[in-house]
Amino acid sequence: MQTSKFDLEDVKRCVVDWRNGKDSGWFSAPSCSTDYVIHIFECDQLEAENIILDGILKLEESYFSQRVSLWGDVADEYGLEGYLGYN
Repeated sequence: MQTSKFDLEDVKRCVVDWRNGKDSGWFSAPSCSTDYVIHIFECDQLEAENIILDGILKLEESYFSQRVSLWGDVADEYGLEGYLGYN
């Protein structure tokens, strides 16, 4: 069974620190995730980023799906069902 590369609690701490101004973060440009959220929710870039960050904070270890290759690196993929009416 495959496990996540990154500790989920560390990822959540990074999100909280980013939001509290203790650290910086970024979404890749163009970001498939933010573009999709903008399309679905008809919102702007900042609102889309906040929707995604809120979703990350709702993740649990049991939602882990797989490791995926992303721009030559490894990323963890999770599934979150029913978040704001979408999977």
